Amino acid sequence: MELEERVEAFNDASCALRAVIERWSQPGVFVVADTSFYIHHPDKLDDLDLAPLIGACGDDIHVLVPIVVVDELDGLKQSNKNETRSRARQTLAVLDRVFAHTTTVARLRDADFSALGSGGVPRGLITVELVFDPPGHVRLPINDDEIIDRVRAIQPLAGRLIKLLTYDTGQSTRARAVGLDTIKLVQQR
Repeated sequence: MELEERVEAFNDASCALRAVIERWSQPGVFVVADTSFYIHHPDKLDDLDLAPLIGACGDDIHVLVPIVVVDELDGLKQSNKNETRSRARQTLAVLDRVFAHTTTVARLRDADFSALGSGGVPRGLITVELVFDPPGHVRLPINDDEIIDRVRAIQPLAGRLIKLLTYDTGQSTRARAVGLDTIKLVQQR
């Protein structure tokens, strides 16, 4: 009976490992955008063309959204700045819509190959996934550090570099200091 329990536990662990491998083995470029990106980028989340920002011509893009970013956006809904408050609400509304029926991977935008007929560049599929804190996880006191920590935890599982998009100088400095592939954007006024 004990052997049967051990075999069952091993099989459960094996299935869980296969699920993790499958989850992180999808093709494409993995991206994490910090809160500043959602607030300051000129395009709203559902209108974004991420490919030129990250150099992903026609590649599928998988956007990872750490739950700490969602929490920060929730807090910014109460901001005194109208633009910040509005963008936080818009971004959260898109996330709420795409995750209305799933807590795993959601489709943000379909692939579009119509540009190939006119010599243009195709647009790959864009998916989005919420990255929840693992059970028992204690967040770091600085949210920028927490976002970096989540990216560093995911990178080995994904087996590839994850690009971090930010408008925040402190965030980009912290991320580069630990070797993350960081794209620091500049606000156009």
